[in-house]
Amino acid sequence: MAGACAAIELDRPQRLLALRQELRRLERGIAAPAPLALGLPSVDAALGGGLALGALHEITGGAEDAAADGFAAALLGRLVAARGRPVLWCPAGDDLYAPGLGGLGLDPGRVILARVGRPADRLWAMEEGLRSPALAGVLGELPALGLTDGRRLQLAAESGGTLGLVLLRGRRRGGMAERPSAATSRWRVAAAPAPASPAGPAEQRWAADGPARLVGLPRWRIELTRCRGGRPGDWLVEWDDETDRFRLAAALRD
Repeated sequence: MAGACAAIELDRPQRLLALRQELRRLERGIAAPAPLALGLPSVDAALGGGLALGALHEITGGAEDAAADGFAAALLGRLVAARGRPVLWCPAGDDLYAPGLGGLGLDPGRVILARVGRPADRLWAMEEGLRSPALAGVLGELPALGLTDGRRLQLAAESGGTLGLVLLRGRRRGGMAERPSAATSRWRVAAAPAPASPAGPAEQRWAADGPARLVGLPRWRIELTRCRGGRPGDWLVEWDDETDRFRLAAALRD
């Protein structure tokens, strides 16, 4: 025998989805993009190597805090650095603060803003952006995401090989698990008390919601509630704006 056939195990439903996605990429002659590593071994391991590209991911945050925005911006900063392409951000309002993005590792000059009022228009802009190989990824702020719209965004991300982030706000803790979703991973993000600054009270950092003021390192509790090909987990992480890296403060649950 000249060679052996590649074996694919189909013992779990998500493997069928992975096979379908891989066949689509092969049909287009596009190699599957390597996942985006967060640089945190325990988190990357739970994700199966990193955050999948060519895929859609949901991030849910509180209605009043910007923790989910900050975590998403840090992810996009790593994505831009890894892929060398800009990202599209479709905000729900006018409160996106450029210096705050820079403090989270995302160069504002690499962010394309699409300010559209209606959620349906943001969905259209997201879908168009996800299909474009000129972009590294797309983030859209939405009040909700239905299964049909999620599937459209997932297919668009597969087509473009891009990273899709949907930022949802103010959802109840139990609602996420009950709602069906086409997303590859689902996250819940909340603000956590920041540690004291090692530089003392004289150190000044950018806040994400206003002018420069005295704040500590951004710190978040991130919960991976679902991940195809991975496993759920719960971590306390912070962002070091001097090295533009995540740092694991403490693992809450593996």
